[in-house]
Amino acid sequence: MIRTAIPRLGLRAASQILALLFLAACGRHGEDAAALNSRALAFLQREQFDSAIASATAAIAARQDFAEAYRNRGRAHRGAGDFNRALQDLDRAITLAPKNPAYYNDRGLTLQLAQRYEEAAASYSDALANDSTFVQARKSLGRVEFFLGRFADAARDMEAGRRVDSTNAYLAIWLHFINQRLGKDNASQLATQIALTDTVHWPAPIAKYYLGRMSADQLMAAAANTDSKAMPDQRCAVDFYLGEELVWRHRIPEALERFERTRASCPVASTEYEGAVVELKRLVSVR
Repeated sequence: MIRTAIPRLGLRAASQILALLFLAACGRHGEDAAALNSRALAFLQREQFDSAIASATAAIAARQDFAEAYRNRGRAHRGAGDFNRALQDLDRAITLAPKNPAYYNDRGLTLQLAQRYEEAAASYSDALANDSTFVQARKSLGRVEFFLGRFADAARDMEAGRRVDSTNAYLAIWLHFINQRLGKDNASQLATQIALTDTVHWPAPIAKYYLGRMSADQLMAAAANTDSKAMPDQRCAVDFYLGEELVWRHRIPEALERFERTRASCPVASTEYEGAVVELKRLVSVR
């Protein structure tokens, strides 16, 4: 009966029904809340969001004060694009565990993806209030401040993040072009920082380009097939970083072309896509 009904349903509805039936069977076999939450996390890591939601829901039904299950369900809702439900679950997780910085960070990321940058900045700040060494929140706060046009604040937080995690190449790269935006030539600082990171694998070629050790054509060629698990073809992302260089060199029309390419071809969930969208709005408004 299920097989004949599935073609008549939307793909997501069918997936949700199958996930709920599967989890009902799990419940009959006595899986406890912790096991169900672990299953939700496994689904989440495979980006099977409907199954993750169903499993986390079952975990919450078994244990209504399970903060981590609310967090995982919130992350799954975010992955599925339902930011409102994601925020409801993350707020519940924070209520249950108000000292956990990861929950505030997840809420910040959800608000950031919803382009609610002021609220995202506040949530990242809450994460850091609970753990000032939480590099992910520090880096994300710096990026949101950059999106808001608060370049000095962004540089300050990127630098604070770099001091905690000196091996993070993206922190060094973002700090470099933000400082360049502020009129601070910190090529020597970038060279020092990038030497502490992985100088072979992605995103090392971006730093090499900024340091004059690689041409734009060489960088684009290197970006076509990278070792990045998140996005093996990084050419759309490279357009963003080339665009940032063009901005600090005051070549705005060319920068806009680069940012438009990023917006047209990068995954919507990527930081470079988000940055390109912000820059296009910002630079067009001041032309």
